[in-house]
Amino acid sequence: MFFIGIDLAWSEKNYSGAAVIEGQNDKARFICGASDIQKNSDILDFVLTQIKDNPALIAIDASLIVNNETGERKAETQLKKMFAAYHIEAV
Repeated sequence: MFFIGIDLAWSEKNYSGAAVIEGQNDKARFICGASDIQKNSDILDFVLTQIKDNPALIAIDASLIVNNETGERKAETQLKKMFAAYHIEAV
């Protein structure tokens, strides 16, 4: 089974990104990622190219409202604090 995460861009200045993981029983394997997706049709092409006719769970990060001037959501701030020691952050 494939697991796909898609992070939609906030504006035309930023590109959307996606990552594909293949999972089987108790293990998973990173298949590929893309950070230069520009159009909705590119997202669909990326997904279909990776999974073909296989089942997939797809999660989409698409922020609709951010009520502050920094453009960062509270959850992202909390994730940065939790994982800073591991040099991992939500961007």
